[in-house]
Amino acid sequence: MGREDWAGVRGAMRDLRNEQRACRLSEIHALAAEGFKLDAVTPYHVRVNGQLDLFPTSGKWHDLHTNERGVADDLAAVARERLR
Repeated sequence: MGREDWAGVRGAMRDLRNEQRACRLSEIHALAAEGFKLDAVTPYHVRVNGQLDLFPTSGKWHDLHTNERGVADDLAAVARERLR
């Protein structure tokens, strides 16, 4: 593969990450309507109820109280499961 080919691959991967982040963020923001408190730590990091950190770009989560971590496609479901 040539330099231009790799540039195209990098651009496609960037677009995919941006799309995934936008989709996951919309699911996470829907949690506010269910009574969860959301704090945007950065554009790439949301804290739910002061306990659960969600990273929508990578699909990772971290429970601050139990120090457990994981990866999930549906971060909103992880928040509902761990905080109810």
